[in-house]
Amino acid sequence: MTDSTANHLSATCKQCQTQLVGAYCHQCGHAHHLHRIDGHFVWHELIHVLHVEKGIFYTIRELLLRPSATIKSFMEEDRSRLVKPLLFLILCSLVYNLMEYFFPMPITAASQTHSTNTAKIWAWVSGHFGYANFLMSIPIAICLRVAFWRQRYNLFEVWVILAYFIGLVMLLVSIMPPLRNLNLPLEHLINLVRVFSLAYISIAVATCFEGPRWLAILKTAAAYVIGMFVFSGLVSASGWVLDQIH
Repeated sequence: MTDSTANHLSATCKQCQTQLVGAYCHQCGHAHHLHRIDGHFVWHELIHVLHVEKGIFYTIRELLLRPSATIKSFMEEDRSRLVKPLLFLILCSLVYNLMEYFFPMPITAASQTHSTNTAKIWAWVSGHFGYANFLMSIPIAICLRVAFWRQRYNLFEVWVILAYFIGLVMLLVSIMPPLRNLNLPLEHLINLVRVFSLAYISIAVATCFEGPRWLAILKTAAAYVIGMFVFSGLVSASGWVLDQIH
């Protein structure tokens, strides 16, 4: 037995301290030796994210074509093929924020005046809608959990469902910043996109719950709207409290 082989066999896993036999720990699966981060590593990670069989494009396709079956599979069978819900929401929000960056809302004198903390907070929400959507998803998830309290999904699982479909809606509304800067009478189109987004979320989320479909859609839409009002109330209340302090 050579010295290198002896050292390899006497090594312990850096994760769980189990005696190593082979290149991977048989207890936790951690590799004995990690390769350096180089161009090959970065390219491999990028391909992994964009892979059509288990990356973001696969996730988008499956959520669009088979929303209920895709969510059920992720919850109960295989969580390796879809992009994780938080990462998916962040990536979709990033797309929207990039569109907002390259096609910013035209600045007016009124929009530059933020005399109160409430106005400043709402200006931040309007300018960082992608991040605000993540915060908004929390009260919406709570409202959905209350609306479907007899269902098998807990609060965190409800948020996972919501995160995936809010992410898809973020991709949809990413067309609004370019349209808004065309100086065309597109207000009706933009309103149509908003209505379609609410309708899509209501139908898609409702398919993940049991019971009459029409009732699930109504409950989902109501929970979504109430959650948005709760978020708006919290934002306004936070601004009012800051105004009183200062």
